[in-house]
Amino acid sequence: MVWKNFLNGEILNGLMKNRRRDGTVITGSFNSKSNILPGLHMCVITDVSEAAIRFSASIPVISRKKTLSTVPTPTTRRHCWHCF
Repeated sequence: MVWKNFLNGEILNGLMKNRRRDGTVITGSFNSKSNILPGLHMCVITDVSEAAIRFSASIPVISRKKTLSTVPTPTTRRHCWHCF
């Protein structure tokens, strides 16, 4: 289904892991378009590894020791996900 939509002109984009020739693994942001010429598809991958690391470091990690009673319920939750 995804391939069929892609061939019908849908632009695909997202994040992917890719291995460089030297063996290091990067996080890449990709954009792809089908049939830029008949039968020829294009995909552009941009290395976003550093940005992905900064983003994941900024997300707070909830301690696994926290009991379920301290996890907000719909009645105790505030207006946004980060306002616990």
